[in-house]
Parts: sequence; C-alpha cells; structure tokens
Amino acid sequence: MAVNAIQNDPAVTSNPETFDGFRYYELRQREGEENLHQFATTENRILNFGHGPNACPGRFFASIEIKIILVRLLMDYEFRFKPGQKRPRNMYAHEFVFPNPSTEILVRQRPASERLKT
Repeated sequence: MAVNAIQNDPAVTSNPETFDGFRYYELRQREGEENLHQFATTENRILNFGHGPNACPGRFFASIEIKIILVRLLMDYEFRFKPGQKRPRNMYAHEFVFPNPSTEILVRQRPASERLKT
C-alpha cells in the first residue's frame, strides 16, 4: 500500500508539504469528525497503524508511550541545530520518511530550575 503517496495527496491532506502542527486539531473541530483525526484512530486515508481488521491492536499503548517519551524529552532537554544550520530536507525510503541521519543536533539538558515539575 502506498501510504506516503496517500497521505501526501493534496486531495486527502491540504498542503501536505507544509508542516501544520494544528492540522488534525482543526480537523477534529468539524461537526461529526471529533474522533476521526486522533493519533491512534484508523481510517482508509490515515494508515499509520493500518486499518480495518488488520489495524495494530497495540496502537493505543504505542501512542501513549510515544507521547510520554516525547513529553519527557521536551521537558528535560533543549534541542537546536548548530548556529547557521537550517533544517535539512527529509529523506525517503519507499513510504517511510525520516530525518537526515547525518544532521548534527545540539542537545542540552535543562537545568533543574528550568524543567517542568512532574
């Protein structure tokens, strides 16, 4: 299945080449679509976890784990590109999209005074 082609089709996703952190939040605001655009929800256009009878049964657990790890990283660390370096283009392998592995990222642990308390 051509997941990347489906999810990057402008007929399926408006402005697919432009990052919009609120894209799915805004879609959930539409009448009758409140539950359609959740991270672990499956549908024939969003195939992150498959769809139908073959949808990943662990997708809810996996999505919670991903969110916990991401929040912990953002709370405890600061991430930056090197001075003067811009975000490199994504790399593609079949339907998979990933960041350029040769990109150097500066990581700094936040001092305890800057971290959010849990």
